[in-house]
Amino acid sequence: EPDSIARTFLSESHDILGAFLGLVYCVSPTNPQKLHLLASFARPEQIKDEIMLGETLLGECAKSGQSQLIETPPTGIWTINSGLGHCQPSAVLLGPIQVQGELLGAVELAVLQAPDADLKTQFDELLELLALNLKLAARNHSAGANL
Repeated sequence: EPDSIARTFLSESHDILGAFLGLVYCVSPTNPQKLHLLASFARPEQIKDEIMLGETLLGECAKSGQSQLIETPPTGIWTINSGLGHCQPSAVLLGPIQVQGELLGAVELAVLQAPDADLKTQFDELLELLALNLKLAARNHSAGANL
């Protein structure tokens, strides 16, 4: 169920924010210092299935609990591929997935056009919705396991 929620988030991010690459990592239930890939959209081959907090820009974002916008990323770091060719994104959005200070995971999105203030606000709102839905799914799973 959490993977379905994450895939829906990525689909909505594509529709609303214009994201052409997306990754959703969640905190490992066995190691709170580790994030594992929950869902992806147009995932490049070299993407790791697991990262540690503080490892990579996304791991650092999760560790700090702060969203980041990287405009005009260096060439070759992210590439958006399609059947027609490839291009570099104009910006990358990184955001922690958290509820009341509890880290649940982190999101990375690559977009073709740098987001304005309104799109950045929408990204933050989508992150909040993702966090609440993942937390609710975890509670429902826990309640079902206790029956």
